[in-house]
Amino acid sequence: MRRLPVALVAAALILAPLGVGRVYSAYYLNLLTWILIFALFAAALDLALGYGGLVSFGHAGFFGAGAYGAALALRHVAFSLWAAL
Repeated sequence: MRRLPVALVAAALILAPLGVGRVYSAYYLNLLTWILIFALFAAALDLALGYGGLVSFGHAGFFGAGAYGAALALRHVAFSLWAAL
């Protein structure tokens, strides 16, 4: 019985971008996107702490290194985003 409210809130957050973009400005769509991104990061950290029993920021380090490498490659190697992809 306790999982039903959590499932309803999760469904509302996942389906919210479909209706928000038509009714409100792009600010709320961007805000909901950031909320979902941070919720996903928090869920990954919770799984690492819960099942692994230790703090692991390795996935964040690989994400940061990949983003930094992609930005440098885009700036110094490729002429456009589509060529870099």
